[in-house]
Amino acid sequence: MACKSWPPACAGRLRLVAAGFSRQAPIGNIIPMTVWLNGEYHTEPSATLPAFAAGALLGWGVFTTIGVWHRRAFALPLHLARLRRDAAALDIPLEFDDKILAEALENIIGHNGVSQGIARITAWRRGDGRWNRETGGDVSIMALPPVPNAPYPGSLRLALSPFRLDARRPLAGVKSTSYAEYQRIWLEVRARGYDEAVVLNSDGAICEAARANVFWARDGALWTPSLECGPLPGIGREIVLDWAAQDGITVHQGAFEVAELAAADEVFLLSAATGPRTMQSFHDGQDHVYQWPGTITRQLQAYWQAAV
Repeated sequence: MACKSWPPACAGRLRLVAAGFSRQAPIGNIIPMTVWLNGEYHTEPSATLPAFAAGALLGWGVFTTIGVWHRRAFALPLHLARLRRDAAALDIPLEFDDKILAEALENIIGHNGVSQGIARITAWRRGDGRWNRETGGDVSIMALPPVPNAPYPGSLRLALSPFRLDARRPLAGVKSTSYAEYQRIWLEVRARGYDEAVVLNSDGAICEAARANVFWARDGALWTPSLECGPLPGIGREIVLDWAAQDGITVHQGAFEVAELAAADEVFLLSAATGPRTMQSFHDGQDHVYQWPGTITRQLQAYWQAAV
């Protein structure tokens, strides 16, 4: 069922696959939820975009993943600003204003019963000039509760990835739906029994984790790779840098070798969708064990809990 009004009350044609966790019962391997697509609400378990759209054929799209706490989307203005910046970088039309997107997201969170979890806004381009000459784009919004049985944040283990990212790659700094590279990095460390990967760039400097920015603390200061090293300029990263400046915590941004991470007192990964996650250890051929949570991480976690 699809409808432009809320709550959904009319039939529609467009459908978009919505897989994840919700309060509704699963149908096969797809768990239905209400999603918003191009101004319409859909309550059907699945839907499709045209197979010849650039978003489907080329991964020509951008997205942002938003943390939901207390039924509220955290730091939404920052997420929408980045989504528009990334969409402009990839020449993706984003035809809905922030007010419409914010209202739709609030409705999706409420209808799917997500008091705590994640939400995602995705924008795709339609035409690529070869397979499809259509103009315009498509936008979807969905939300789901946390994944059941997720590891306790203090028990997470990092491992060095054998893969590298080019700091000068064309999409560096853009949160693109061409995400298979990051998924492959994450799956490789998962297969070895670790929870997250630390990825170096082509110059051998620390870049980022597969699904988050990486920070570490030593001697009361914070360290994180600079944007010139090729990491995604995450919303959580931006929030932490602002918090550190307000609290008088020195932050070193630059190109750092793996030895810097191995010698840290404490390490945390940062995504605005999940908040700060403390790391128990890091494996780079040897196992390095950290304080978890350490002093700075505890301060940040307290700040984060108050902010959300």
